Amino acid sequence: MNEGIVIDLYNFGSSHKVIDIISKNGRIEKFFLYRPSLISNMQKTHDCLDFLTLIKYEKKSGDKISSIEIEYDFREIKVDFKKLIICSIASELVKHFDEIQQTKKEESFIFSFFYDFLINIERYKDIKPNQYYSFLFWFLLNVLIFSGTFNYQSNCDLCSELISGVNAYYNLNTGQYVCERHLKQKNANYPFIKIPDHFAGISRFEEINDNFSKDLFSFLVRIYKYNFSINNLKTLKFLKYLTN
Repeated sequence: MNEGIVIDLYNFGSSHKVIDIISKNGRIEKFFLYRPSLISNMQKTHDCLDFLTLIKYEKKSGDKISSIEIEYDFREIKVDFKKLIICSIASELVKHFDEIQQTKKEESFIFSFFYDFLINIERYKDIKPNQYYSFLFWFLLNVLIFSGTFNYQSNCDLCSELISGVNAYYNLNTGQYVCERHLKQKNANYPFIKIPDHFAGISRFEEINDNFSKDLFSFLVRIYKYNFSINNLKTLKFLKYLTN
């Protein structure tokens, strides 16, 4: 059987469902689930199937599933609205990953990384306000690095000067890091965007102070949208509820 995580789900008609799954091989798949008859042992599974659920399934034909089993439902995430918001945003970020993902050999990385992220979030007893954007920043940074659309570094590509503590910029087209001196020499405007303070000085997987983690995450969101040609990430509107 195939294995995957439901990353989006909505009702279709009165009793049917449409689900998006990130499969174990890293592909994003969409299926229509017609509610089984009363005599089917799949009916209870169909009714219990929810967003953020680890499942095993067998494909039938086209966009249909012949059988499905719920392996794990991440219940502790779903009963904590802060955890649910964080994981909903992460789900939308991986949902758009498939287009670039198909050119990569390690197709299972994004599935394993996303699964581990959900497990780690679920195990946290109490996520503090200064951790919200820190979690999202590290998640998105890894997604961008693995997609091959972003390279994390701490020096200018044109002169090797450290960009920590100085005004520096990132070229959305080429992925270059450029210090302010070379930016003026190039007389460049868009698509250069300013790199947030502290970006080059952070250590891998450290907890980022909330005073600048929001700016760091917003910086990566701009890169993500540009590279994946996305105008809007719908789940970002829920961020305001994390700080209320």
